[in-house]
Amino acid sequence: MKKVMGLIKPYLSLIFGVLFFLLYLNWIRADGKVFAIGLVAVIISSYYLCAGILGIVLGEKMPAGLKKVLNILSVSLFPTFMFVFYLLRVIENSDFMGPTAWVIYPLCMGASLLMVVFYIISRFEKSAVIVRLTGLFAAIFAIALVTDLLFDAQGNEATFATIGVVTLLVYAIYIVLLFNSLSKEKAE
Repeated sequence: MKKVMGLIKPYLSLIFGVLFFLLYLNWIRADGKVFAIGLVAVIISSYYLCAGILGIVLGEKMPAGLKKVLNILSVSLFPTFMFVFYLLRVIENSDFMGPTAWVIYPLCMGASLLMVVFYIISRFEKSAVIVRLTGLFAAIFAIALVTDLLFDAQGNEATFATIGVVTLLVYAIYIVLLFNSLSKEKAE
């Protein structure tokens, strides 16, 4: 398994970008908020595609500063997008949300923002407390992604038929990217 991960790891950002792009590409045909989410997702997924291609082409020859910037953006863009996505979902479904949804979505929004803020701080401030808090908020964000799969917008339990396979893959690959970045940060 470790050998397989070693082979796949350089391509994770590229795979994530392709799946993320395809997941939201049809959304740009809609109107209003759905179009806006789709457009932002396509732009962000294009970044992941470019970052993945750069990482593969340059490999170990990538300058350290560029690598750090790409790493910060790669970890921060998706949770920022998810914050906006959750916020718009709450605005759109507030009349229909049950108590479970009112617990899940504020948790998801808070975890998204706190993870981004603490991750960026931890990349510049090498404090053990900041690194541990970043790990904590990253774990909470991962749990938020899982709850997003397990519950619908109203807070009802999802079924296997309603869980999107591509969404599951996008979330799983992002979680691998996130914790891979955090483990590199701890090693530094």
